[in-house]
Amino acid sequence: MRSRTNCSIDSGQIHSWALGLLVDAKLVKDHGWKCTAAVVLSITLRAAARCISICAACRDLAKAPSDQAVMTALEEGLSKTLLVL
Repeated sequence: MRSRTNCSIDSGQIHSWALGLLVDAKLVKDHGWKCTAAVVLSITLRAAARCISICAACRDLAKAPSDQAVMTALEEGLSKTLLVL
């Protein structure tokens, strides 16, 4: 049986790993100097992890772009077909 005391991964590492994979997949493109693909995806991951809206995730972060900018970047950047996603 495995011991649970040997686990040394934390939420920051998981966030970095997931963000790296999503950025490498190039699902979202940069949408301005403040609304880069990494920022948009990071805010989206934060919202998903905390079960909050994009708007609430943007409000939580001091230097985040507006929620409308993030939603526009997602709408314009993400593929419209489910197969690609």
